Amino acid sequence: MTPLSAIPMPNDLDADYSPALIKLARLLRDQIRSGKYKHGDELPPSDGLARDHGISRKTALHALEVLAANKYVSRTSESGPTG
Repeated sequence: MTPLSAIPMPNDLDADYSPALIKLARLLRDQIRSGKYKHGDELPPSDGLARDHGISRKTALHALEVLAANKYVSRTSESGPTG
């Protein structure tokens, strides 16, 4: 898996220069939309997302905050974000 934070090649016209947190938020959003995560499913923890995608835990947390702000996930006090 290519890390989300990988820098695109300068000659790549189709490169995505979005910040890693937006790339992760889009990836998770697409997984929620496709049904990989159903309503009420717990998403992977931020430290696991960070490790799997080559980003910092803080960046992963920000991505989850973006999803929450856009009503794709909700947080409960007892668990992590849920789809």
